[in-house]
Amino acid sequence: MNFFFDNNLAPKLAHGLDQMAEPEHHVSHLKDRFPGNTEDLVWMQALAKESDLVIVTADVRIRRNRMPSCSDYSWYHPDRAR
Repeated sequence: MNFFFDNNLAPKLAHGLDQMAEPEHHVSHLKDRFPGNTEDLVWMQALAKESDLVIVTADVRIRRNRMPSCSDYSWYHPDRAR
């Protein structure tokens, strides 16, 4: 399984988790693959083509940026999981 941390989470957190999760899983941060100021829709569209990927974000507004082709994706929100 691959995990991708959005820019609103610390790169050090992603890299630390990557070290603990190796070799079964891989954790990367937005800045590992894109410039730090990349718009949500740009990286979301690029990552939509990848399978076996979990996007981890603390951006509660990210759903507002959702692409029309992302309507089948599940969005997890910790406040609604209880």
